[in-house]
Amino acid sequence: MSGTGRHRRPAAPPDALADLDQRMRAVADQVPVVEEGVARLGEGAVFLYRTTYRPDGTVHRELTRADAVGWPFPPPAT
Repeated sequence: MSGTGRHRRPAAPPDALADLDQRMRAVADQVPVVEEGVARLGEGAVFLYRTTYRPDGTVHRELTRADAVGWPFPPPAT
């Protein structure tokens, strides 16, 4: 009975569910869905990310340091 108990919390939903939702939206609407954001790794560098969900079901991810040349991201390629 390892891992079971009266006060055990259910597992948090995986990030894959959010990815699946965006991917399904791109496929259903036949348009790319773009998600952009900022991430900081602890006290370290700041990164910009862009995830593009394409209508064919593929996913393209970009990660760029905020202090890198070309910041911010160029517009997404179509």
